[in-house]
Parts: sequence; structure tokens; C-alpha cells
Amino acid sequence: MSPRQILDSNDKPFNDFSRAAWLRDILIENTGRPWTIESVGSGFVVEAPEDSRSDSTGIPAGAFETLVFRPALRVLLPWYIPFLALGMLAILSADDLAITLLRSMNNPRLPPGVDATFVADAVEIAGTVILGLSILAIVIPWLSNSYIVGPDGIEQRQGILSRDSTSIRLSDIRSINLKQGIIARLLNVGTLEFASAGTGGIDVRFTDVAGPLKIKRWIESLLRSNGDFERLNASDH
Repeated sequence: MSPRQILDSNDKPFNDFSRAAWLRDILIENTGRPWTIESVGSGFVVEAPEDSRSDSTGIPAGAFETLVFRPALRVLLPWYIPFLALGMLAILSADDLAITLLRSMNNPRLPPGVDATFVADAVEIAGTVILGLSILAIVIPWLSNSYIVGPDGIEQRQGILSRDSTSIRLSDIRSINLKQGIIARLLNVGTLEFASAGTGGIDVRFTDVAGPLKIKRWIESLLRSNGDFERLNASDH
């Protein structure tokens, strides 16, 4: 089996095309890469793109055992697009903005050594700061949250330099809830909440992940393959 071909959870090709299709769709949604389904003698495999690497996709080479998700950037970007645009405008049009600012002040008396060039430099610096802070506000939450689905269970990790981790074994999952508001449904993002046996609340949250329904069904299919799906359904009633 090629290291670019991903197998089912039992390390064998997928018997069901629809099961392989769910995994392919999840991978495309969360990595933005053109994963495909290939037919093999005994079933189907999900094949990685030619340039796929474990550090860029979050998926290890070889037989598929682990999926790593992060919050969808489409949730964060809309809040910071105005600041990104403002920062870019200030950097690219610093001279014009400085002239406009000085004209609007009706011939101000500038301090000694301060001229239009100084104001333009200040505008450019301000734009760089706004742009940099906006990028950090988007990238830091994305890097500091990761959600893992592996052969033994699920895990939520938080932090960059120091990490907090919470995990549940697949056999201990008692309920999977999907939360989506109207806007989240339009963006195809949502939050998955997992509860385990013996707890009165939510143990693990996958917050603002892309394609949440597909991820939910994929995890349910893992439980089904492990014989835990009937117990999961029983806990929901």
C-alpha cells in the first residue's frame, strides 16, 4: 500500500464507498487539498495529493490513524478583515494619507523637525502595527487550538508554549452534540461537544471546526466499527 493511501480504521481498505467519501470530504474541508478516492482490489482507499506532507496537512504518512483539526479560519477572518484592510491601506498609501491628514488640519503649526515625510512615516508605522496585530489575532487562536481524532480516542489541546490537553477514549464517549447557529451553518462551521461516562458535563469541545457534521458522522462510524455505536445511541435517549 502506498504511503499516500489512507486506510480504514481497521488498517484495511474501505468496504463502503460512502464511508471513504466521508473521510475524503473531511480532509478536503479541513486541509484545502484535493484528496481523492481510488479503487483497489478489495475496496477503496483515500489518496493524498502528490505534494502532501504530514507537517502541512496535519496527517501522518502511511496508514491513516489520526486526524488533526483546527478552528476554521473563515470564522476569524470576517472580524479582522476591516483591520487588515486598514493596515494595508496605511502602508501602501502612507504619503497620500499624510497629505490628506495635514490638509484636513488647515495649515497646522507642526513642531520643529516634523514635516509631511515624518507624518507619512508615522502613518506607515501605524499601519504596520495594525496589520501585524490583526494577523496575530487570527493566527494565535488557530495555532493554539488543535483537535485530534485517533484510533484510541479524541483529544483537545490548547496552548502554544505550554499545553493543556483533555482526552476521551472512544469506548468512553457517551454523547456527541453539534452546536451551530444560523451564521455558523452558512459558513459550514460548528462546535462538537463530547461527553464521557461518569461526568455531568462536556469533557471535550471541537470549537468552530469546518464540516462539523461530517466529522461527527466520521467519529460515529469509528464507534460503529468498534461496536460502540449502539451504546452511544442508547445514551442519547
